[in-house]
Amino acid sequence: MSQFLAPIHTWLFNKILVLENIERDLVNSVEENGLKEYHQKLQIEFGDYIPNQPLEEIIDETNIHGWLQGRITMAETRQAAFINKLMSVSKNAVEGINNIYYQAGQKTASELGVTIDQPAEIFQALNNVLLEGMPCDRVNSVTNQSEESITWKTQTCVHKNNWESNGVDVEYFYGFRAAFTKGFTETVGNGLAYTYTNEGEQVHTISK
Repeated sequence: MSQFLAPIHTWLFNKILVLENIERDLVNSVEENGLKEYHQKLQIEFGDYIPNQPLEEIIDETNIHGWLQGRITMAETRQAAFINKLMSVSKNAVEGINNIYYQAGQKTASELGVTIDQPAEIFQALNNVLLEGMPCDRVNSVTNQSEESITWKTQTCVHKNNWESNGVDVEYFYGFRAAFTKGFTETVGNGLAYTYTNEGEQVHTISK
């Protein structure tokens, strides 16, 4: 590994890849060639997927933080623009997108190759795959934790501009994110359940 890279950079990079994999699943789910062609245009407009190469071979080592932040913005805005298109052509798009996010959560959890019994440990596992801006953004705050459950709030929104600047209310994104978290929890958790409410504030709970 490059002497300029730290484990936290690889950790963040891998979370960007998870989001891009969801985007690939979205594109693969559509049958209309016109939608696939539209996505190709978005790849030109916003930038393409991250190449399948080691991070140290593609990152700008003179501006590591800026490169990673740029890739976050690129991935979110490109996906938001594509989802906006899907929602504009089908009234059933939201349900379909939720299903793809849920399945992506299941797949991501399966790739861990483990079963987790403790709610707090699933929360930590989610923190390793869900993209929540840069580490310094401190998006989530745990409000209650026990052997039986963990509850946290999303106290900072780092996604609003990327999504709403491309026509998608960020509340839709959080719904998709909840579907991913549910799929992840139900797959990796040994009988654990995930609940989500967004009435004034976003509250998440994983419980036995």
